[in-house]
Formats: sequence, structure tokens, C-alpha cells
Amino acid sequence: MKTQILIGAVTLLATSLLAADAKDEIKAAAKKLADSSGYAWKATTEAGGGGRFRAGPVEGMATKDGLVCLKMTFGENTTEAFVKGEKGAIKTDEGWQSLAEAAEGGGGGQPNRGRFMGRMLQNYKAPAAQAVELAEQARDLKAEGDVCSGALTEDGVKALVTFRRAGGTAPKSAMPKARSSSGSRTAS
Repeated sequence: MKTQILIGAVTLLATSLLAADAKDEIKAAAKKLADSSGYAWKATTEAGGGGRFRAGPVEGMATKDGLVCLKMTFGENTTEAFVKGEKGAIKTDEGWQSLAEAAEGGGGGQPNRGRFMGRMLQNYKAPAAQAVELAEQARDLKAEGDVCSGALTEDGVKALVTFRRAGGTAPKSAMPKARSSSGSRTAS
């Protein structure tokens, strides 16, 4: 009996240490990436079912000073943007606009792609910052070769699926409640 408890305790400790090591690895790699002179990436999203809001590839470049250049595809629409912090510019159907102008968007209350993208980009984080945030929101994080994967905590899933205003100004009570939340993230 004591042997089984000891083996269980050692297993839990080893698992916690491995997860901590993977988080530390991810944070160190993200810091190295953010501290470099700049980097480029291409991200693809796999989601079942398709639909009209399916995300296509996102291509981007980030500079050390925080400027991010993005080219995003949603369905058959491609959007270009430059973002630094909560500020930036986006190319809309009306031409280039600041993120604030696009977020205010017109459209008479109707759905407006420029408004949606402007609001989304006001909260955008470059991949190095996203990696640190996701590592903090993960449990059972594992590093296998060049791939890190793990399950997100319930709070991590809620943070990803809840829309926020720029700067996180909306009170938590105004945000929709997520129930039975689960998710995972794999990065290579």
C-alpha cells in the first residue's frame, strides 16, 4: 500500500515537473523569438464542418519593436492590416482605415466585416505573446520533439472564446458565460 502511494506521488511530481519544464521551454523560446530582430509565420486552422466563417491561413511578420503586418483569409475574403498594440490600420472595402475607425464601422447596425476585423485586431497578439499566454492556460503540457501540446484549462478556453473590447474594458458580468468548456492546442 505504501509503495503504491509512493509510486503515485512520484508520478504526480514527475508529471508536474515535466509540465513545468515544457512551460518554461515555451516561454524561453517565445522570449527568444520576441527579442529577435523580427520573424515571419504562416498559421492555418483546422475546423470541422466548414461554414461561411471558416478561417483560412494567416500570414504575418513581426518586428522587434512590436509592429505586426498581417494578411488574413476568411472564406474568400483577404484582409491586410498593420498592428502595434491596440492601434493599427486595416484595408477595408472603403480603403485603409485606423482600427478605431473600422471598429466603429457604419453599416446601420448590420454585420460589417471591417468592423468585426477592426475589433478583433485591437486585441491581437503576435505569436510570441500568444505562445506565452497559451502555455499559462494549459495543463498537462507535453513537449515531444518539435511539438508542444496540452489541454487548455476551463478558464483558458473561456478566455479564447469570449469576445472582448479593446483593452478589456467590458466588465466580466457583461461577457457571455461559457459552459462545459474544453479545448486543446498543438503548436510546432
